[in-house]
Amino acid sequence: MVKGIRARMDALFAKVRTQKQVIADFNEQIQSRASTFGEISATVEELRGSSENIAGTARSQLAESDGNAEELLRESGQAVEA
Repeated sequence: MVKGIRARMDALFAKVRTQKQVIADFNEQIQSRASTFGEISATVEELRGSSENIAGTARSQLAESDGNAEELLRESGQAVEA
């Protein structure tokens, strides 16, 4: 009877060790994915900031080129179309 209990306890402990390893592997994968998600979020934020900067620069250049075009047309005596 004691041997039977001992065998069942050993089997139970083996299952507990297996479950512990499964949980450890799962936690490692989740942490890895969380890190990857954090890196992706940071990259997207940097891209958003860069695109806003590019859009602002493009607007400024467009406004400047429109002003230069109007000035050139006035200097050449041609009418400026709105």
